[in-house]
Amino acid sequence: MILPQAYAKWCDDSQYISYLIIEDDVDLNCAQTKDIDLFAGQVLNLSPIKIKNSVLKLTNDHLKKSLNTGNGVFMKMTEHFHKSLEEQVVFTHELGHVIFDAYFYQHIPPIKKERALSETIKNKVEQLESLHDTDGNCSSEKCKTKAPLIKAELSSLKKERNQLMFQNGSLSSFLQELVRPYNELIADAVVVLFFEDPEILKQTMSIVDPERGEIYVSCRSFTIESGEVYADSDHCALSGLRAYILESILIPGIKSGDKVKALKTLLDLVTRDILNQYEALKKREVELDEEHPSLKNRSYTAELNSLYKPLRGSSDKLTSGNKEYLERSNKEDSNRLQQGDLTHRDQVQPK
Repeated sequence: MILPQAYAKWCDDSQYISYLIIEDDVDLNCAQTKDIDLFAGQVLNLSPIKIKNSVLKLTNDHLKKSLNTGNGVFMKMTEHFHKSLEEQVVFTHELGHVIFDAYFYQHIPPIKKERALSETIKNKVEQLESLHDTDGNCSSEKCKTKAPLIKAELSSLKKERNQLMFQNGSLSSFLQELVRPYNELIADAVVVLFFEDPEILKQTMSIVDPERGEIYVSCRSFTIESGEVYADSDHCALSGLRAYILESILIPGIKSGDKVKALKTLLDLVTRDILNQYEALKKREVELDEEHPSLKNRSYTAELNSLYKPLRGSSDKLTSGNKEYLERSNKEDSNRLQQGDLTHRDQVQPK
């Protein structure tokens, strides 16, 4: 659980977000989060795997301070979410992190096991709660018989899970640092796939965070071919690959209607590259943690080259069809923005 009940409103009837929490100082109620929940479901449908135990905590922080902690999104939203392009784009980006986290860490056995245990614990807790009556009392014979057995199982499972969490602590910290630029790349790609607009991040982030330098806004575009490496920014470190990703993976996925396959292709490409680095280091290192030298002063040259080759090989240049699609898409989006129509074709409409 994220917060004690006393400090937040909990929305129990969300369909797509497992735990939807509203801080008490946020001027929203659970009924007003229906569109947010449905929108999340549409974005998470892009994931090649089922997303479990997703968390959304609505806060009063500035939109630019939105963050993600694996399966949890923490951000500000308003009652105008259904017509706020900025809120929708930021939320989609944060859900992109949720997708990356779920997909990537299933390839790391010790962390996969830890998460599987957490899922089993969650199911056991729900099973235990279902045995109690509406007042929370264990009054039935079934409850009195089964509850002690389930509690004993839970105790054993929690002990095993906690031991794994302790053992995995350094590895988790190392991987969290290692994957940061890849995580940001995937999250931005999810935005492009969902809105079908390769320029949307550049357009909206200049509004969300106008104090950011122009370079760090422009690098979020997927249409600019750049040889620049922005090693000081997780969001921009791999920006030199974005045009190639758009050409060879995202546009074909959008045009074919198979966005899930497109995202899986990109996730597999990125995951394979990270795992190659991880396995190479693991062979010669006793322990990997967030202070490991490989995480210091990263230039990303090797990472860019490694990912560039398969992307370049699959699409040496924009096909005429992709060029036409891109030009038409940009023109339509420009007209749409000028007319003040900020709603996405597939998104939730105001009720």
